Amino acid sequence: MKSKASRRDVLKSIGTAGVASLLADASAAGIPRPLHAVPPEARATKRSDLVRVSTDRMIITFDRGSGTLYSISERHDALGTNFLGNSDNTLGIRNADTHWTGDVVTTIWELKTPEWIREQESFVPYRVSGKWKRESTLASPDIRKVEFNGNTFAVKYAGRSQKEDGIQSFALSMLYRISDDDSLIWQVQLENTTDRTLEFGELAFPLRANDDYAAPYAGATSTLANASGKLAAMQKIIHEQKVLCHSFVAGHSSYALLQRPRGDAPFLLFHCLEDTSFECIYKTPAQGGDWIGTDLFAVHSNATKDLRNWGWNPWVNGHSSLVLEPGQKKSYQMRFVFLDDYSGITKELTAVGNLGVRVVPSMVVQEDADAYVELNSANDLDALEVHSDGITVKERKRTENSTFLTLSFHGRGQKSLRLLYNGQRWTNLHFFCVEDAEQLLRARARFMAERQFVVNPEDPYHRHHMFLPFDYRRATRVDDNDDVWEVGGTDDPGFGDPLFLAAKNSFMPSRDEVEKLEMFVSDCLFKYIQNPNTYEIRASLYWKVRTPSSPWGSWSKNRSETTWRTYNYAFVANIYHAMYRIGREYEVLSHRTALDYLRLCYETCRKWFTTGPYSRFGLITGLNAVNIVEDLKSEGWQKEYETILGLMRETNQVFMNDPYPYSSEIQIDETAQPQVYFFTRYFGKTQGEAASWKRNAEVRRVLQAMRGGSQPIWFLYGNDLFAHPDLRGQISCWHSEALNGMALMQAFEDTGDAPLLLNGYAGMMSVLHNLLPDGMGFGWFKLDPGVFACEPPRTFEGGSGLWAFLHAAKSYVVNDPSFGWIGYGCRVENEASETRVFPRDGVRKRLLIVPDRLQVTLRRGEIKSLNFDRRTTAVHLQIEDTTGLVKTVPVRIEGLGSGAYIVQTQNSELHVQGSEKLEFEVPVEEAKLLRISTAGIGRHEAGRAQ
Repeated sequence: MKSKASRRDVLKSIGTAGVASLLADASAAGIPRPLHAVPPEARATKRSDLVRVSTDRMIITFDRGSGTLYSISERHDALGTNFLGNSDNTLGIRNADTHWTGDVVTTIWELKTPEWIREQESFVPYRVSGKWKRESTLASPDIRKVEFNGNTFAVKYAGRSQKEDGIQSFALSMLYRISDDDSLIWQVQLENTTDRTLEFGELAFPLRANDDYAAPYAGATSTLANASGKLAAMQKIIHEQKVLCHSFVAGHSSYALLQRPRGDAPFLLFHCLEDTSFECIYKTPAQGGDWIGTDLFAVHSNATKDLRNWGWNPWVNGHSSLVLEPGQKKSYQMRFVFLDDYSGITKELTAVGNLGVRVVPSMVVQEDADAYVELNSANDLDALEVHSDGITVKERKRTENSTFLTLSFHGRGQKSLRLLYNGQRWTNLHFFCVEDAEQLLRARARFMAERQFVVNPEDPYHRHHMFLPFDYRRATRVDDNDDVWEVGGTDDPGFGDPLFLAAKNSFMPSRDEVEKLEMFVSDCLFKYIQNPNTYEIRASLYWKVRTPSSPWGSWSKNRSETTWRTYNYAFVANIYHAMYRIGREYEVLSHRTALDYLRLCYETCRKWFTTGPYSRFGLITGLNAVNIVEDLKSEGWQKEYETILGLMRETNQVFMNDPYPYSSEIQIDETAQPQVYFFTRYFGKTQGEAASWKRNAEVRRVLQAMRGGSQPIWFLYGNDLFAHPDLRGQISCWHSEALNGMALMQAFEDTGDAPLLLNGYAGMMSVLHNLLPDGMGFGWFKLDPGVFACEPPRTFEGGSGLWAFLHAAKSYVVNDPSFGWIGYGCRVENEASETRVFPRDGVRKRLLIVPDRLQVTLRRGEIKSLNFDRRTTAVHLQIEDTTGLVKTVPVRIEGLGSGAYIVQTQNSELHVQGSEKLEFEVPVEEAKLLRISTAGIGRHEAGRAQ
């Protein structure tokens, strides 16, 4: 199994010739036939074997040949999407992985003798009683019997299979039936047919979703498909006929939500019934190329732990076995049901006696911050077990249909609770506690400046004053790598870190960090990486002399000098833009002026929209063009403003014309959506284009779909499904969580739709998991059992996510329908007419009291606290400067209404006229305590609430 993947791993068809020859030849080349293996004859579907059951809502097709589910579709769905994978829509499946939904995978302990040692005695040599042996329905066609009576579909495996890995130790009976509520019930029964104790160390149910995203490309990359004019058609297939599978595995309340990437209903929910619980989810071992393996939902996984060597790194819920004595039986039930909206997940789980879980505001939680848990259930919990240190249950209360918990955590690490309810049922909740966000961000910046900054004038690749990646396992910088761009100063690894560092210093400047950023620009970026005359950006400073065994990523010198990759231009333009804002706000620049950096930003931005095959794609951090163009306008650069605005409008028109403008280098990706969102919003709201605003609503739906499952476990809550074909569902806490979270949080402010805020904020917070107190920052978290770590332990692609975190960080005060007045990124104290807010969002420059629509924004300085008195509309602000570099504090307040206001400090008074916005600027020494009130309220009355 691969431990890492790069966005560029799938671009190998471009090779050393560059994009020019590809574009010239693509139309004639067409799309090649599939490179995948096809299912062996025994597992391929024959049309004559298909039988169908229809209800008012469901159309279900079974395959009598394999005894499995072939398709589930919704009767009234105009698109006719089949939510399940089968041999006709899953072309990438490997021969060893023809698992379909309806198969059963078991691994039993094959005893050497009928007797085994039940109690160990001291000083008696231990003898292994047997070994693990796979027994699966896939290998048991010789004992399979299928019956279909028009309403029910029954599959039985009785007798002893003669096939290797066939079922020999138990009888298996399965029945599919339609329930009165138009759902499909799947009943499974196992019976020990041996004369001895039978241990099932693995009992797993494959869920083969219709998610082979590589299949529509038939072996081509998206770059080749784009060049041949076929990309839009492939994206249409993916968004309308393929599905995302959001899986939550943590006991009896486990489920999977299957939905189209376009985000519209219907959604298909798969979940447990009765005494069925899932403890682990993992992939089948047959992997390679574009195939990552089928998801196995395991009721028991002890054998898998042993066989895959997870003993030292078990998964979050532990691993168990089922033991049946001769003749003993055990039954399981699962259910498929269509939903019309996301709230249906909780409704359906609660209706069958399980828990519908909602956590506010996130499951990656800062130390000593409150997390709120709403458990929807018919009855209260039987018990709440604490399985980690540093957990405080601050409050627990019960209403008619819900249990409410207020939790806080201390000490970095996973914080686990087990909820016991409804007899013997259980569901685990796993949180992750991190240190203070602001301190983590500052530590990350220091680490970059101190340990990743290169001082080596003799470096033959001109990486002097560059920021190199860091390998935490070896505790050193990385300056050599097979994929040369990772140490060549470009792409996500090379540009992501300085992009974050520049953005951090635009909010919280440090002279040393700014000086190193300027050295980076002067001595490396705008000298060797970017051509100072043409503004072209090369692919990598580092390169290798190729040998016959060289991998694709070991680029030659010529290949490293190509300049067509559009993504690099967006990164560099945004680095320059952050440098401009540093200079605009603080007197810390020494190499160039703020306007010099804005000029570099503008020229690079022009190249961005006119270079390479991705110039009209949504790019990583490409959303920032909406800020760049507004800053050009505010500086009075009218010609430059109109130029970039025109290029943005051309790009937005592509977003408008393409029904699914979410393409990237990968067959399906999570990186284009935020730029598409912010562009359609900008031209819809700022430029007043109604059609663009309408499209923006469709983009919101797509953003929600990527994290639509709302799985309440820390590494998935608010996280996009990492859908890349080669690492599907195995990576979380990636930069898309913050970038797309940034879009969702803005969408909440535009619409007031509360789930958008929760999904956006929870995802944004998850990237903090990747930061350590010493300043190390990992690229992502790999959630596979047996890995379950930031792997590889390198900085890699983390910078872009932290850039988005900085831009999105904000303190939100909400009146939650279940928990009342609480904070997202802040502590809240609320009384009848007064609210006090203490920001902890990592930046402390933006604050919104949602019910009052009161918003405060600082360009410099940090909000220490805010007090809002609704009786008088007086605002009390405590502001501090933690950098020592602030001279004046510009303050903008929205939501107070029009009129005359008095801004009072300890020693002075300022009269300000406000309309939609109240804006003023005070010396930093006077900003420690500000009182803002209407002109008719005196000093004493305005200060009464302080």
